[in-house]
Amino acid sequence: MSKNTKIVLGIIGGMIALCICICVGGWIALKISGKVLQETMVQDTPEEAAATAKEIIDYKLPLGYQEQMAMNLGFMQMITIGDFQSADTENYRPIIMIASMSPNIEADEEEMRLQIQLSMQKSSNRQGYEMKLVEEKEVTIRGQQVNLMVYEGTDENGNPMKQIVSGLFDGKNSKVMLFIMGQESNWNQEEIDSFILSIK
Repeated sequence: MSKNTKIVLGIIGGMIALCICICVGGWIALKISGKVLQETMVQDTPEEAAATAKEIIDYKLPLGYQEQMAMNLGFMQMITIGDFQSADTENYRPIIMIASMSPNIEADEEEMRLQIQLSMQKSSNRQGYEMKLVEEKEVTIRGQQVNLMVYEGTDENGNPMKQIVSGLFDGKNSKVMLFIMGQESNWNQEEIDSFILSIK
């Protein structure tokens, strides 16, 4: 299993844990065609994933990056974006994930933010990562002030890692969050900033 795949599974696990926490806390109300959850659907071609992503937000991809897959969990859609050329190397480039929340989800944003921090920490620990929140800053995305949480730590082999988790912001038809994670040795902050600022 490639490192990229392990990270994707870890982040998805964290998001599922987050949604369970929201359900338990009573913040979420799902009314999707009369069903609590729809059947999980995976779109595993770049073309399908790109089409799904464009329904959520517009952006300019970093050079070499491409949408890799989209997953519909009923309560959210998740898009994975990465550099195919670096997927199976030791020094892979950061992975970008876009999470689009169902319009039927009702949650307090501050409580959501706290649960994100907790669930991401637990998920990272389960995957052998030790990540700590080191910075919070605000950026403008689609004309909105959005909080970015920056994490630093190490993977299971002790390699320095970085991670960015955004607060919620309005996409085309839903609330959206960003997740970016990768090795510090191959972390290009200017490239990541350009991607975030390109979101429209």
